[in-house]
Amino acid sequence: MPKTCAACRREGHIISHDVVDPARRLALRPPSGGMAWSPDVDLDPMNPGSPDAEEVDTFCEICGSRVLTMCESCGAAITRGPLTDVRPGPFCRKCGRPHGWATREEKIDHLNDQLAAERMLSEADRQRLRSALNELAQSDPLDDGNRTNVSVEQSLS
Repeated sequence: MPKTCAACRREGHIISHDVVDPARRLALRPPSGGMAWSPDVDLDPMNPGSPDAEEVDTFCEICGSRVLTMCESCGAAITRGPLTDVRPGPFCRKCGRPHGWATREEKIDHLNDQLAAERMLSEADRQRLRSALNELAQSDPLDDGNRTNVSVEQSLS
């Protein structure tokens, strides 16, 4: 079972590695006095005053963004990234939607994958959208986006 965590919405900074109740925002308190929590110890997540549980911070002290414990789209618990504990994976493992910390490139790749899987589009519409996504991928991310926004909107109409 993947380990759940809490991460800030904007950058994906991990705030807590051991979220035990994402809906109630409860995480394991770091061990003190050498006594570490283990799965064999009963934790009462219904009791926030439990010595082993603490509420996850609401905002990230590094960047100030809201801290998430669950996917904003489907409510699934956020899990640690597959290759690192520095940042959770950029996509929800249940619904596949990108989290706020997914990079621009990751989001564009995700849209291309969604486009390839969509069965209801005509081939002409698919090519127009693919062309608009390619233009978006090649545009300057610091550009105001007016030219690219117009191209994407024209592709959709």
